[in-house]
Amino acid sequence: MSIKCYELMDSMSGSITNESEGGEVREVKRRYVVGRCTGGFNQAVDEVSKYAPPYVESDGSGLYWVRRRLEVSGIGNAYFDCTATYQTLQPKPPEDPGNPGQGDFVPGSIAWDTTGNTEHITQGLDAENRYGVLAPDFSSALNVSGDSVQGLDVVRPGLKYSETWILPAQVAISCGFVGAVYRLTGTVNLNQFRCFAPGEALFLGARGQWTGDQPYVSVTFDWEARPNVPDYSVRGITNTGGEAQTFPKDGWEHVWIMYAPEANNGSLIRQAVAAYKNRVYHKKSWADLGMIAGTIGAPRAGATGQTPGAGGSGPT
Repeated sequence: MSIKCYELMDSMSGSITNESEGGEVREVKRRYVVGRCTGGFNQAVDEVSKYAPPYVESDGSGLYWVRRRLEVSGIGNAYFDCTATYQTLQPKPPEDPGNPGQGDFVPGSIAWDTTGNTEHITQGLDAENRYGVLAPDFSSALNVSGDSVQGLDVVRPGLKYSETWILPAQVAISCGFVGAVYRLTGTVNLNQFRCFAPGEALFLGARGQWTGDQPYVSVTFDWEARPNVPDYSVRGITNTGGEAQTFPKDGWEHVWIMYAPEANNGSLIRQAVAAYKNRVYHKKSWADLGMIAGTIGAPRAGATGQTPGAGGSGPT
């Protein structure tokens, strides 16, 4: 007695759920009735899997589906009602239909945060207010104690910035791409990046996770930014003409101050005598990150955007 399998009229019903990362989860239900399964539940599962396999490499449009759930219910006389639920993650299409090629790298969410950025300083910005006849002039050095300048922490302009992108799995988990992210972590922008001038943005790295059954990966990139200062100065430090010394400072360059003892109003104080600027992060081009391009959403060179196993047949 041969097995019979019938696909029901309401098969292929589905739904789409929008995800905040910039993609959408598509879900499709395939419904069958399998008859003459005298072997019971296990035989029904084996038979319906011929029509609703656990994985579908392509449905003809390049989508890769995974069977999330298979429900099998007996309805009598060795017949079973079977429902296979398939899901796939699909990036949201670009809003501009006239800009082709954006299917490879799709921009998702953008987040920014300006809170909690502090900097330790040892010099005040303005002339200090002194009270007391014998108060020595510290030239705006902060919290001087004996032969040390302790300084204090102050809030400075700063920006934590992140972008989430939906990338093809074969790009996001490739050695070339992961290696590029790894090597560029801890570097500052050599070129203009978004609204940040060269030297202002520090790449903190990226994070992503692939479940192994989806063609796309959600990857979040993080940066922190500090503004460039074209006329940085330290109170008390002058040039050969006796005028305040100014110099350009990139956002992520480090400036520290050397102090020397000096007698003032009967006291031995610490006086700022020199400022030093050091580069502590390399400047790099971020082109190897792929999604960093002149136009947000432009595809990375060499990315095909094809899903794994594209070109196969779908569930029937």
